Amino acid sequence: MKHFFLSILIALMCGGGVYAQADGDILSGPYIRVTLSEPGTLGDILPLETLRNADYVAISGPMNYTDCLIFRNVYPLVPSDEYKGPSVIDLSGAKFENDCLPEAAFECVGQGLYNRPSEIVLPENLKTIGKWAFAICNAKVINLPPSLEYIEDHAFYQSRIAGTITIPDKVKQISADAFQNTKHLFYVTLPKGIRVIGDRAFFGSGLQTINLPSNLRKIGG
Repeated sequence: MKHFFLSILIALMCGGGVYAQADGDILSGPYIRVTLSEPGTLGDILPLETLRNADYVAISGPMNYTDCLIFRNVYPLVPSDEYKGPSVIDLSGAKFENDCLPEAAFECVGQGLYNRPSEIVLPENLKTIGKWAFAICNAKVINLPPSLEYIEDHAFYQSRIAGTITIPDKVKQISADAFQNTKHLFYVTLPKGIRVIGDRAFFGSGLQTINLPSNLRKIGG
């Protein structure tokens, strides 16, 4: 009981809201932290309204496509005085089957209104980004983990990823159309060990220069 009242006192002293906590999770307020025990249960734990009013969401534990799909409904499609959706989605502690971000996981998330989400942090042990995973996604910053090995076709198609991106050292293949029409992407650093860059991988992007490593075996048109 003393711990409960102490938590409330600290929250009030810091100027924030009172967070509902369970087993270390923070289930309400501007900062959300939740650990899933089973994939597909995010919607059962966190109401859509709670996610819409958060500024930072951190999710750990097993996740699947169903959990990701929720974020398509988190951001407003028209100007809203009620909510804007979280600025940061932190999945660094999440785990996907076969260490692969599912196909179309964050497709059409955000769509530009209010420039949210601004950043998505991917799981630390992720190996593959699936097809269309971030197509037409609004996030300008997507943190690629060192464990990443494959970027499948259309993974970032027409996304708003911006500025500079560094492809991790373990990536051997960037598939066809992976970064097509990423008009705000200006610089890409490729790893020395990359072997294949698929057809139209950077077609229509904002790339100004790109250095191709000597070990590259195939590059598409």
